[in-house]
Amino acid sequence: SCEYEEEPVYGCTNSTATNYNSEATVDDGSCEYGELPTSIDFDLISIYDTESALSIAIDGNYAYLGDNTYGGLRVFDITDPYNPIEVGSQKTPGVAYVCLEIHLTFAYVCNWASGTYEGNTITAGLRVIDISDPFNPVEVSHINGSAPREVKFSGNYAYVASSSLGLRVYDISNPYESTEGHDYVAWLDTEGSVEALDFDSSGLLYLADGSRGLVIVDVSDISNPLQI
Repeated sequence: SCEYEEEPVYGCTNSTATNYNSEATVDDGSCEYGELPTSIDFDLISIYDTESALSIAIDGNYAYLGDNTYGGLRVFDITDPYNPIEVGSQKTPGVAYVCLEIHLTFAYVCNWASGTYEGNTITAGLRVIDISDPFNPVEVSHINGSAPREVKFSGNYAYVASSSLGLRVYDISNPYESTEGHDYVAWLDTEGSVEALDFDSSGLLYLADGSRGLVIVDVSDISNPLQI
């Protein structure tokens, strides 16, 4: 008997298109998706004016705000997002910059200022604040000299994107113990400017290294981070 090859049926094969053809076997590029919205409406449900909010982290029913004008950490109860209530604050020396991360019961706030504060010399770094009681946050230590852009955590270590200073890794097993900039566990000179960082699911560390672009680092040996 004779066998005949089936003729292809051309049409739109994308089921999300308005002109999807369920019988088509070859997509001919004719898919249409209707008119896309030119704008999206959002509902502003509440606002709390702090004048200069630069960073934020959410933990449970609380929002933690790094506020430049106030110069520290401000805590808001957001159980009712229509009515946020400020419940606590902790003034920090310097400028609470665009980096604020929560780790366990501590907030790590980027500080971008040098000089003196209440008679003490300060340098740019991370201010470590105990937030176990959100109504009474208390600064317990600092990590000086890291020029922080962003911080991530893995185990007992803080990985700090430190701009032109590269990647710096600090031991935070005792968050009540202050650390000076040169007391890092590991340091990697990326030859660029580390502005941001994040881990993937396998534990590799990805760095946004300024003009150098993407840098990937193996930190399985904490004392010897390696670019791969």
